Amino acid sequence: MSIEKFPTKAWYSAGWTYEFTAAQPVRRKILGLELVFFRNQEGKIVALDAMCPHRGADLSIGRVVNGNIECPFHGWRFDSRGKCVMIPSQCQSKKIPPKAEVRSYTVVESQGIIWIWPDSTPPGAVKPPYYEWLEEDYGMGMRRVRDIPMYVAAPFISVVETAIDNTHPPFIHPGTLAGEPQVVARQTIRFDEDMRGYWGQLDPSDKVHDDVKGTEGLLGFSRRLLGVTRLDREKCYFRFDLGGVVYFYDKFVSGHEQIALFMVTPADDTHSWFFGEHVRSFAKNVLVDYVIKKWVRQLNGEDANHGELMLSSKQANGIEIPVSVAADAPALAFRRVFFKNIRHVDSTSKPVNDEVLDDFLVDEQAAHRSLMSV
Repeated sequence: MSIEKFPTKAWYSAGWTYEFTAAQPVRRKILGLELVFFRNQEGKIVALDAMCPHRGADLSIGRVVNGNIECPFHGWRFDSRGKCVMIPSQCQSKKIPPKAEVRSYTVVESQGIIWIWPDSTPPGAVKPPYYEWLEEDYGMGMRRVRDIPMYVAAPFISVVETAIDNTHPPFIHPGTLAGEPQVVARQTIRFDEDMRGYWGQLDPSDKVHDDVKGTEGLLGFSRRLLGVTRLDREKCYFRFDLGGVVYFYDKFVSGHEQIALFMVTPADDTHSWFFGEHVRSFAKNVLVDYVIKKWVRQLNGEDANHGELMLSSKQANGIEIPVSVAADAPALAFRRVFFKNIRHVDSTSKPVNDEVLDDFLVDEQAAHRSLMSV
């Protein structure tokens, strides 16, 4: 596959901080790139191409020696820059070939998340996502519960669309998100000026909300137990950020907050990494951690299982031109941002532009007007 099928000038989640220890390298496939992650002597995270330039061995099954990654086949060692610094089979007086190197990638560790910039050009002023509500001392104090990393046999576009979709809960999550009505409230979408993300909200005044019970199922039971059942819908919203971050922010009338955070990263054309987390300001104890962890595991598992069962999961971009309605505005907005940010290196090819993007909208005029009016 070609890395150019995805926006490369973007920060993607490579995993949680706790996954990357000082002793053990980690292999992860991201945007079709076979990568090895390890920590150098300063404890900083490093990402290199995993294929050794000598004979093509997998560096990720090697070991970390003095902050360098050692090839398991012939012992060649590579530093944080990807430069070979040792070849055991030749005398130290011999020069190391200049081509004895692997590509290194820009990596940032922030708020317990490892972010990678896959593009060949440096990120410059483009910083990794930073969310103040991930800080422990934010607001009333926040508690984080992370799900295990998931490797999903479904393409990036399909997984992101599922994560930000407001129409599937009554069918895919009848127990975990019980009480959600089948009819979706009107949705407002506001694109960022740089088209690297968007903000969305279900219309707080829509009468559809009158049918939302919010007290059924595993989530409803937890809310009743904790006394956080009534949402302040004027302050609730959802958001997508390039490369694949989706989150839903909920504010309760009590002042408490909760956020469902989903980070999706392409592995290759038809597989994705999925990192989920729940953040809350209430009931900050291990018992509630356990209940929420069970809920998050079930919720994310349901999405992953159904995503893998979709016939379109075998196609690189899911279903190429989906038939959509107004309620699909979040998914259509994501596609607009996604295709706007794909860099085409072939000068003879026609870049993806607004006219092409409109193909995803014109079939359903209601959805088209919803997006074009923002």
